[in-house]
Amino acid sequence: MDQQRPVSFRLRNVLLSSVLDCWSSINCPLFWHLAPIYRRYLTRHSLSVKIIISSIYLVLSLAFFCNVAVTVIVGNILIKAHGTLAHPQMFVYILFLSMVDALVLMHLPLVIVDIITNKWAFGRVMCKVYWTLENIGKVLSTFVLTAVSADRYLVVCHPNRFVWMHTVRAAMLMLFGSTTATILLLYPIYVHSDVVIIQLIQNETVAKCVFAWESDNECKFVLYIFSLGYFTPLCLKAYFYTNIILSIRRSSKVIRMNTGRERQIRKLTFRVLTLVVFYFFCWTPYWTITFLICYTEIQFSKWWVVGFYSVYVLAYLNSAINPLLYALLNMELRRQHSFVSQRNSRLGYERTRLFVESNEFHNSHPQTSSQESDHF
Repeated sequence: MDQQRPVSFRLRNVLLSSVLDCWSSINCPLFWHLAPIYRRYLTRHSLSVKIIISSIYLVLSLAFFCNVAVTVIVGNILIKAHGTLAHPQMFVYILFLSMVDALVLMHLPLVIVDIITNKWAFGRVMCKVYWTLENIGKVLSTFVLTAVSADRYLVVCHPNRFVWMHTVRAAMLMLFGSTTATILLLYPIYVHSDVVIIQLIQNETVAKCVFAWESDNECKFVLYIFSLGYFTPLCLKAYFYTNIILSIRRSSKVIRMNTGRERQIRKLTFRVLTLVVFYFFCWTPYWTITFLICYTEIQFSKWWVVGFYSVYVLAYLNSAINPLLYALLNMELRRQHSFVSQRNSRLGYERTRLFVESNEFHNSHPQTSSQESDHF
């Protein structure tokens, strides 16, 4: 049986734990600061609040199957049409992003049980798995989206350079690097997440799964994750898409022969930009409130707790809505693949027709051909 240790530590030791669980099932020491709110609000409406929260999480967890469906569909496309895809690296990125979102949503059933029972019942190993999966979405998704943005930047702004980057092998290397960096960044979370015994009101205790780093490094760790896992990728994506927009505006003022190709690149870039903007729309409030708690003095109230709850739902909503955005991006990629296939088919038909007509001409005018040969 897993060892559970007693815990007594300050408010800031729980900055990265789910504040939603603090509100609904007393998951962390932040509850001690919000105890009056809990007694006045949650004890009178605990069942209804638990039902609402659990229902929302249950609906969001169903999106796990949507991500699995996207993974299966895109994987099937890569296997069947790998050699003829117009943008094979984009399919690889979509496949990986859908897998990451599925992992993020996979642990929600554990949270639902924790909310309903008011305790962590899955042991120490699953506690570490829970925290690891919850934080994957914060870091790995943004790394992969940065790689996708870089790919779009090279396609639009430098179409004839770094051609080797537009391959499946290059995409796999980028994903391997992103995954390795994420594992290194999240290693402290895996080490310091644990099942602890929390002292409640009236000498009651409860086992909870928390991020319990018993030192003065919590805010430093928040800044560390924010800088490397959020702010730096944000700056890179801002640079990429600023140059993409400027390049598209310049190209729109110049008459080009291949206008169809230009239109395809713009539509695909817009789809990717939508995915990136939605990610930052969902995760920016989380980081904002985290920094407010960490570096400012806040007078907590029921509305602050509601704000925490909304922020966490918004973060999970990102992984739940992404399958729809992946589907739209996948449709655009398949449409462009179909366009390229039809174009290549037409070109092949034209070459064959010209070859046949040339042979027929030479066969029907052998003397003319012979005279031309003698003349030369």
